[in-house]
Amino acid sequence: MIRRLKGGKAKIEEMPIHDKQGKLLTNGHERLHRWSKHFRELLNVSSTVDPSIIQRISISQISPEEQKRQDKPPSLLEVEEAIRRMKSG
Repeated sequence: MIRRLKGGKAKIEEMPIHDKQGKLLTNGHERLHRWSKHFRELLNVSSTVDPSIIQRISISQISPEEQKRQDKPPSLLEVEEAIRRMKSG
């Protein structure tokens, strides 16, 4: 719909974006820098966690046999089954 209204097939990589002040960025380098800044601000948030809460987290213990099983690389059959499951959703 948007492409039809715009009158063509615009590549998303070439679409202009706005910076925080509303300035339209059309240069590839400027857009890339803006996306980088956007995701840096989005993902790098500081949080304060009460240390007493961390101390209350219990670490599950597993048997040595289970630990040994988990440390082994998966078999070819297990990998194929995992891929099949991902493909089927």
